[in-house]
Amino acid sequence: MLILTEATRGVVLRESGAKALPRSTSASIMLLCQTIVMAQNAVDAQELKKLQDQRIASTSTSLSEIEIIR
Repeated sequence: MLILTEATRGVVLRESGAKALPRSTSASIMLLCQTIVMAQNAVDAQELKKLQDQRIASTSTSLSEIEIIR
């Protein structure tokens, strides 16, 4: 099954044929897809922040181990 939508029109494609979706269903599917993409972007941003924090922490630790030259 494949669902195609552009918010105002939609269709479900199956081996047995195609079926047009009601306008409200197409809009709901489009909103759901946008929500999923936004959530994925938020998770990606959180993961990136964690990696950056780990990198900063490891760099800070390494720099603190260097002996001061006087």
